[in-house]
Amino acid sequence: MRAVIDRFEENWAVLEAPGKVMWNVPRQFLPPEVKEGDEVDVTFAKVSVRSIDNSKLVEELFE
Repeated sequence: MRAVIDRFEENWAVLEAPGKVMWNVPRQFLPPEVKEGDEVDVTFAKVSVRSIDNSKLVEELFE
């Protein structure tokens, strides 16, 4: 997916994704040379075969 850097707000980049979806991304995740108006490629990929069981995670946090 491609997104355009709409603007920077402190340590955040505000990206506009397809469908006029606005998305805040930590600026540190982007290449240092990007500027407002640049288009960036955004990729999501599953990296693990097993999924996290969130209910167990919540239980552990409150123990």
